[in-house]
Amino acid sequence: MTCADWERPTRRRKGNLPADVTSFVGRRDLLAEVRRLLSQARLVTLTGVGGVGKTRLALRVAADLDRSFADGAWLVQLAGLEDPELVALTAAVTVGACDHSTRQPLASLTQYLEDRRLLLVLDNCEHLHDTCASVVDVLLRHCPDVRVLATSRQSLGIAGEHILIVPPMSVPPLDHEPQAADLTQSEAVALFLDRAESVVGGFRTDTGSHVTAARICRRLDGIPLAIELAAVRLRALSAQQILDRLTNRFELLSSGYRTAVPRQQTLRALIDWSHALCSVPEQVLWARLSVFAERFDIEAVMAVCADETLPPEALHDLLSSLVDKSIVLREPHGDQVRFVLLETLREYGQERLAESGELPMLRRRHRDWYQRIAERSEREWFGPAQLEWLARLRSELANLRSALNFSLAEGGDVTAGLTIAAALRFYWVGGGLLHEGRHWLGRLLAADTASGSARLKGLYVDAYLALLLSDRAAAIDRMREVDALVQEFGGDSLPEADAGYIAQVLGLTALFGGDSTDAAPLCEQALAHHEVAGDAAGAIHDKIELGQALSLLDAHDRARELYEECLAECVACGERWLRCLALYALAIALSRQGEHRRAVAAAHESVLLKRPFNDAVVSGLAVEVMAWSTVADDRAERGARLLGAAEAILQAIGARLSTFEHLVAGHEKAVATARRALGDTAYETAFREGAERTREEALDYALEATADRHGAQGHPRAVTRSEAGAYRTDDVSPARPRPPAGGESVPGPAATVGALTRREWQIAELVAAGMRNRDIAAELVIAVRTAEGHTQNILKKLGFTSRSQIAAWVTAQREDAADRPGGETPP
Repeated sequence: MTCADWERPTRRRKGNLPADVTSFVGRRDLLAEVRRLLSQARLVTLTGVGGVGKTRLALRVAADLDRSFADGAWLVQLAGLEDPELVALTAAVTVGACDHSTRQPLASLTQYLEDRRLLLVLDNCEHLHDTCASVVDVLLRHCPDVRVLATSRQSLGIAGEHILIVPPMSVPPLDHEPQAADLTQSEAVALFLDRAESVVGGFRTDTGSHVTAARICRRLDGIPLAIELAAVRLRALSAQQILDRLTNRFELLSSGYRTAVPRQQTLRALIDWSHALCSVPEQVLWARLSVFAERFDIEAVMAVCADETLPPEALHDLLSSLVDKSIVLREPHGDQVRFVLLETLREYGQERLAESGELPMLRRRHRDWYQRIAERSEREWFGPAQLEWLARLRSELANLRSALNFSLAEGGDVTAGLTIAAALRFYWVGGGLLHEGRHWLGRLLAADTASGSARLKGLYVDAYLALLLSDRAAAIDRMREVDALVQEFGGDSLPEADAGYIAQVLGLTALFGGDSTDAAPLCEQALAHHEVAGDAAGAIHDKIELGQALSLLDAHDRARELYEECLAECVACGERWLRCLALYALAIALSRQGEHRRAVAAAHESVLLKRPFNDAVVSGLAVEVMAWSTVADDRAERGARLLGAAEAILQAIGARLSTFEHLVAGHEKAVATARRALGDTAYETAFREGAERTREEALDYALEATADRHGAQGHPRAVTRSEAGAYRTDDVSPARPRPPAGGESVPGPAATVGALTRREWQIAELVAAGMRNRDIAAELVIAVRTAEGHTQNILKKLGFTSRSQIAAWVTAQREDAADRPGGETPP
């Protein structure tokens, strides 16, 4: 690969790189050098002292190169990760290599990446150095089109690594007073002036102020973090006052850091100075905030940091003051605000917290807060706030991991850790983190010696996750431990809810083993316990399992009654996750009874509603059932593609259809029917066309008309949204948006409504309403990437270059439709 290859964008952005919140200044030569190294080497490691800008440089390079990689550039953030065993799993989850098999995460990640072309950015490797080195070594040996850009304070030390030491920014020469030419060429001065302008609008740009800025940058050795911390002081001090205080302060402090390299002395002295300029309460809050891993919100700050030293009513102002001083960064997240300490400042704060003797107390408060968050999420998961909880737990994952780690540490509380890990059971499944859930439960159960209720719940939750990971043997072993513990407790003293979940897991174990005769009474037993306990979520799950067992026993009518009850209850309380499961189970029953169009509609709706969750098992199985009924409805070619698509979805997460023995007979019947209708060669071709899709493409194919993918080839279409409406359980279709005012001119007659598919027209209307791709994805319950792809298709089909042209065109189409008989808006 050559440097020129980087210049040819191949596709829209696919990775997960964050948007820049501040401008990127200078580093032009360094950017070019990193790009050059990446064109020649598959591993480039950026090293250098803290605060020198390794992360910003890596992210800028990755953003520049993202479109050059067919599968994008992906950022794996490691700063908040404490457990080395989670490095490979974190990388796998980041890139979408969620695995529902018993394989180790590194094996799953390797298989997922072996035929992909992407750039992996591993940020902050130093505290996990050995594990990062091992993971990268395996990926480089087995994934030929993967390149890695790492940031670390030391190199990874593996074969093929190219190391680039990131230097400080260029500063004017020290041997004479800075001249105008020196000032214009200095990256450090440019950074200071850029940040000064953002801090104090209209910051003077005369030669005198530039000279002072140059002296400040020289004093700070051109370290970007130090320069940014100094520039923020312009809110209260002049540039000359900053220079005077830096000179005096550094001369005073330099003797204290003689063991450190000079630039580390500079940064440490600058942070010490920033710390000294904070009030005592601000210093205390800075130290206490360092207990958080990565990001946090004001609610967490109140719960963890407030006491008689820092009263709750003072925290808002203190936090705002630290934001003003650029010690804490403020980041908007939708309609919420989160905060973050840069890693260098977090490390400094933790040193201060340890020196104060408050670290153990703050870690306990932190753990207790996130235990309350986990328990509250479990209570409120079954309800209208489900997607909000999914998003919140995703954003709090680093802090939850930190709390779990502390529970396992000396002086921690294993019981508290078990409570957290078990309470997160819905998140482990809905967030696609089954392996991580088992990782924590396994460690905590191994460390737990008490025979208490927390251990009991941890055991049956771990068994449930094992079943979903196709590890039925491990689930059976865990349930044997559960049985021994129940005998120790005495069965009569067991809480109804626990008794219900134990019976539920036993029933699911039997069902997955194809033993519907044993599964049905166990599910009925679970249902009875949950109804007594008033556990609505548990009861609905029991009914779905019971329905599947009854369906295998040919009691289809009773099974359908149960599913309909579940759907009604889910709709009544705004629940989505179990609703998807009920729709999938209903699709099986309908298919077995020959109601194939309705079966496709139910499966379609299950897949559609499942998109916000990272839980591909049910989606893959729903596509499988969709294939059965599509084949049976005399659409064998599309049915064969759907069979392939289902396999692609399940294989992408390491799941196997054979694990779900109650589905094997339906699969074999569909395959045999499709082969008879098409012939072996045509069947294999159609199946392969489905199987060669990515997981997202396979899901898109299942949800969209075939013509969207294959053009006018006469292929049968998929079920439409109106047909799927037979089992629509909430209104996920948007209201018709009002046309925007103004806009660019409408193009000529080549841009016709017929050029767009039904889904593309729907998205064009949302674009006309002013919605961005992220908002469209949320509105239609599809992936952001899918919304982006449809928008690009609309632009290409209509010959446009901007979203405003789409908006103007939609408005014109509506006006034309109003003049036609009936006045219907196309299509």
